Formats: sequence, structure tokens, C-alpha cells
Amino acid sequence: MLAKINRAKSLARGGHPDLRKECGIQLRDAGERFCKEILVNDRRQKGDMVASLTDYDGKTMEWLFPKMEHLLDRDASHPGKFTVFKNTVNDACHDNSPPNSAAMTQAHGEIRFLVKEYLDR
Repeated sequence: MLAKINRAKSLARGGHPDLRKECGIQLRDAGERFCKEILVNDRRQKGDMVASLTDYDGKTMEWLFPKMEHLLDRDASHPGKFTVFKNTVNDACHDNSPPNSAAMTQAHGEIRFLVKEYLDR
């Protein structure tokens, strides 16, 4: 996941729409992985030692986020930060013009922050 986030950093700053679209794809993949890891960690903490990332294969952020939103509980702003991230990367991944470089850089910063806050321990 961190590799995708790091690759997306330079793409986020790219001026060309194709670069920002690729950034959105990388960040969306990282965001989905983040959701899956949060859900698996929660299940394991509750005693489900067979919980696995593969339990969530094929699930998108739209499916995953409502199930893990309540777990972003270290600050009241964290679910909102993830919502903004999700909306930005989804806009980048569809047929419309991707968000501007500032929005993509902000999305990169949000997911990097949340990964550090919830998974780097």
C-alpha cells in the first residue's frame, strides 16, 4: 500500500490529466487496501484470528467504507477526511476530467496521514 501511495505522490503533482488519472487509480487502490486492513485488524482484535484481506476481495471503497467508518475514531475529523479522499479519487478514476493537482496532492496527503495514524504502529 505504501508503495502505491509513494508512486502516486509524483503523479499527483503532474500537470497532465492522464498523470492525475493514474494517481487516482493508485490512490483508490491504496484506499481500498487501507479499508480492508482496518476491517481485518478490527476482526482480529475481536478474536477472529482467521480474518484475512482476501475476505474482502472484489469489494470497492463504496462497499468497504461504511463498514469501517466507525473505526476511524481517533479524531472526529478522520471519517470526513476519508470521505473527501474517496470522492476525489473516484472523480479521478471516471471518464470526466480528473481533479486538479492541488486536489490530488491533498488526497495523497490524507491517505498517507490516515495510514500513519491507523496502521503504522
